Amino acid sequence: MGNSNKLPLEAWVPGGRLYDEFQPEHFTSIAVRDRWAAVVDAKGNLTLYEVEPISSKMKCRSVTFLNDAIFDVLEEEIEPTVQLIISGLSLEEERLSIYLQIESYLVKLQVWEEQLSWSWMVSTSDWRLTATDGRGTYLFVLEDREEIHTLTPQGDERTLYVESDPRFTLRTTPSRQEFGIDQMFFLSPDKKKLAFYRLDQSEVTTFPIVAAPDGKEMPSCKMERYPMAGTHTPERVEVAVLDMTTGRVTHLERYGEICYWVGLTWSPLSDRLYCFAVDRRQQSSRLLRFDVTSGKCEGEILCEDNSKYVEQQHSLYFIDADRFLFQTRSYSGYNHIYLFDLKVNTLNQITQGNWEVTSLLGYSSERDAVLYLATKNSPMNRDFFATRLSDGETFSLSPQIGTHQIFMDEAVSLYVDLFQSVSEPCVTTLGSLACYGDTHVLLRSRNPYEGYDLPEREVGILPKADPSEDDLYYRIVKPKNIKPGDRLPVVFYVYGGPHVQLITNTWGSGTKGFEEMMADAGCVVFYIDPHGSDNRGFDFESEIRDDINGPQMRDYKYALNWLFLTHDYVDRNRVAIYGWSFGGFMTLTMLLRSGFPFKVGVAGGAVVSWRYYETMYTERYMSLDEKGETSGDHFDRSDMTRYVANLKAPLMMIHCCEDPVVLPLQLNYLLSELNKCDGGVNGLVSCYLYPGHQHNVRGPQRVNLMEKVKDMIFKYL
Repeated sequence: MGNSNKLPLEAWVPGGRLYDEFQPEHFTSIAVRDRWAAVVDAKGNLTLYEVEPISSKMKCRSVTFLNDAIFDVLEEEIEPTVQLIISGLSLEEERLSIYLQIESYLVKLQVWEEQLSWSWMVSTSDWRLTATDGRGTYLFVLEDREEIHTLTPQGDERTLYVESDPRFTLRTTPSRQEFGIDQMFFLSPDKKKLAFYRLDQSEVTTFPIVAAPDGKEMPSCKMERYPMAGTHTPERVEVAVLDMTTGRVTHLERYGEICYWVGLTWSPLSDRLYCFAVDRRQQSSRLLRFDVTSGKCEGEILCEDNSKYVEQQHSLYFIDADRFLFQTRSYSGYNHIYLFDLKVNTLNQITQGNWEVTSLLGYSSERDAVLYLATKNSPMNRDFFATRLSDGETFSLSPQIGTHQIFMDEAVSLYVDLFQSVSEPCVTTLGSLACYGDTHVLLRSRNPYEGYDLPEREVGILPKADPSEDDLYYRIVKPKNIKPGDRLPVVFYVYGGPHVQLITNTWGSGTKGFEEMMADAGCVVFYIDPHGSDNRGFDFESEIRDDINGPQMRDYKYALNWLFLTHDYVDRNRVAIYGWSFGGFMTLTMLLRSGFPFKVGVAGGAVVSWRYYETMYTERYMSLDEKGETSGDHFDRSDMTRYVANLKAPLMMIHCCEDPVVLPLQLNYLLSELNKCDGGVNGLVSCYLYPGHQHNVRGPQRVNLMEKVKDMIFKYL
């Protein structure tokens, strides 16, 4: 670009008409298996890489099949699209098979001497894929029936199991995908047995979710099963094991007060099943072992207890028949990797330090090393490391420091590394542990913003009032070329809840378009990762236990005062606040409880009262009373309706009509209490709904959402 210019709103906002054009070039799908890596680029072209380690060097050859050529092979039975998702790779008689998801189809392509052919294609319009072994075996459930089916690499479909008890469903994951649960089915290593969840929600309260009409038909109403905090039972979960050769089904026996079955893992010999059993109060976790033939529990392997909470989110990783790796924060306060030896009943810590392992990638037998991503260099980073089991030596596998995403093959040798940082859009490399140090660059993205005037970013750590206090990371996004004497309005963007980290060493440092949009319009956007945020250790997060917004409010007030004292170009009398979901809750907290004179606030998808939020999440951070109810003072303190009389600034509430996470009744509850107030407070609140959307506004309408937020903020700043 010859002349500097500004990006339009459509380029900043996901779903905007120009958004994709200004994202770093990247692969949209990646798979690695044995000596093969397969990638799909943004145009839908498929490239295969075959790697052969020679001494310490990688010999790599590739072949690319253009998107048009792929659909020509399919004989136009599917409308051409660039949305190709690689779901599996396998080598069959020296022919590489590639399994693709294309719209509502599964397709098996075969490659022989750089020629492409297709073996089978099946429609998925009537069923939902739930699991795959990555080699062409699929498990799925029908959309309208409680049945488990399998699709083999040969394209044969078979019914495996039909649920006979009408109380149970197989079509949704238990615990609303908390505890890292993201699948229903678990195929044994020998591929002969299948463990699966059976979920009884018959006693779970239902709430209506009304879908918007399309202009031709009447609105539809879905009854959402929503286990709410403090209710009698969240749901009843069972685990069954199907022997796929005999059809015999075994049910694992209940052991103690199991409420949540977490981290299901098969033993390498396919004869035992392990799981973490977590109690309703989430203060106790027991690793149990079950005999899958009888369903009997063989006892406890490990125990974890914490007076605040335990949160086991990971499965076991067996490195042989007697030893497994697992992750936990319970022993050191940080998420680290441990090795347990079943033969001698010993536990050894593999990684250690005041940093977190964010992903266990596997164990390399040729290196005798555990591979993982971690925040060892900085809480903002995800760097690639290996720790040798024989002597505990740790060494870096990251040629560049920043944020890595690793796609590792099952043998833990070949991998694809996606790297980005605040200064590097995206570099994708192919590497092999067999010849460490020799990598092949698959794609180096150019800066998509080159030639455009962009807002400036400032990332750092707030100075501490006390040396013993925790570091708090901040980010400022501001207009370029601020002049002496300028006094710019501030937008304070908030989240502050567990499992989320806003400030990272990534391209854009974690911004999502809103910040650049507001900075481009003349605002300074400011935010921090307060206590309660992710990847800073258990103590940092769990400070919010039974005080779910107090620590964040203190951090936010401290951060704002620091901003005003150290940045003379900001106007402390013109400050807006905006957040979504937990951030919507924190927006209400700051407007109603902090005493800070905000000029305007926007709260989207906001939790108003934790009494009306889901069991699994709420009861981890908000303890129930002795009767198992939400009667405690901490529930009262965090109920935002108690403070509505404190509202002094205009507030816009935004909610999606089909939100199954923060139910629309949360908004109704707030509006009901506001209607009881005098006209002065009530008149400060406006409300906007988005029909047809769930927990946030996605797609092209997100541009409309951002314009609405922007207009509301500038109306009062």
